[in-house]
Amino acid sequence: MRNIVLSIILLCTTVAITVAQDSLPYWEQPEVYAINKLPARASLLPYPTAEEALERGDSKWVIDISGAWRFHWTATPAEAPEGFEALGYDDSAWPTIPVPGNWEVEGYGYPIYTNVNYPYPKNPPFIPHDDNPTGCYRHSFTIPDDWSGRRIILHFESGLAAMHVWLNGHEVGYSEGTKTAVEFDITPYAKAGSNTLAIKGYRWADGSYLEDQDFWRLSGFDRGVKLYSVDKVRIADMFVVADYDHTSYRGHYKATVSVDNSLDSEFRGFVEITIIKNKYNYKQQALTSDKQVARISQSVRLGAHTTQDVDISRTLNGVAPWSHEDPNLYTTLVMLKDSKGNLLECSACNTGFRRV
Repeated sequence: MRNIVLSIILLCTTVAITVAQDSLPYWEQPEVYAINKLPARASLLPYPTAEEALERGDSKWVIDISGAWRFHWTATPAEAPEGFEALGYDDSAWPTIPVPGNWEVEGYGYPIYTNVNYPYPKNPPFIPHDDNPTGCYRHSFTIPDDWSGRRIILHFESGLAAMHVWLNGHEVGYSEGTKTAVEFDITPYAKAGSNTLAIKGYRWADGSYLEDQDFWRLSGFDRGVKLYSVDKVRIADMFVVADYDHTSYRGHYKATVSVDNSLDSEFRGFVEITIIKNKYNYKQQALTSDKQVARISQSVRLGAHTTQDVDISRTLNGVAPWSHEDPNLYTTLVMLKDSKGNLLECSACNTGFRRV
């Protein structure tokens, strides 16, 4: 009988804890820090041609939606306007705030500078509900017609401490992570023409307990916001290691390219990497591609809705190493092609050979 009573008490306690956790907002649940957020990746931008990727200027597949956004600030989450994420919500009376821009710098709340002490009562993972400034954003942007049939990614160059995201009235996802990049796939909710983005952000979250360091506490978007579109099969990520042997003057190059297939069918194609020696154009004050050093190709075969890492490596003779005195750089141009050789996407980044 005693065992039965103990079992019932334990069960009731477990149920009570579960109910209590479910009633907490996401920003007080340490196990909830991302919903529908894409994995972190290198900040590569997609280009339609190799020439444009090498120039690394504007791409027709990228739109900067930073600027003046409608903004509503409250001292607590409970005071935030209900239903503001709805597509037909009237935000005409809201003022605008620059994105990127900090709330406190623009007159909403006050900046806090502290090092060891937390700027709120120490009770992790809880945040005072009566002192957690909340900012609601609304912004409209236009998606071009020629993005039809492509995946559309919403890219925050830095996120808020915690934020809910909606597009055209549909909930997109949730993210925590101050000053770190955040991406969502908004393809199911986006449409050609006008679209409306709504965001509810918080000054503090449970993750803010990890930010106890010597810096200014400021809220808002510290960096810009972009949209970019990609093919159904795309370069999801890339990581380059460029080692250097100072005795043989050889460079040991290795690139890992992640290819993502969102098709309902298998994909066959190949990844092609071109390594180009750069030179500095003093007249233009910019790096320009000078000499092709190597071109390497690796076939890829992906099942439907899968991601695969493709490893490409090569040993290069007579490499010019990078140093402070001689900042020699090479360009890594990566191209994704289908089995017929059609270019789906390309991107580029600078690479320096060095061993520390």
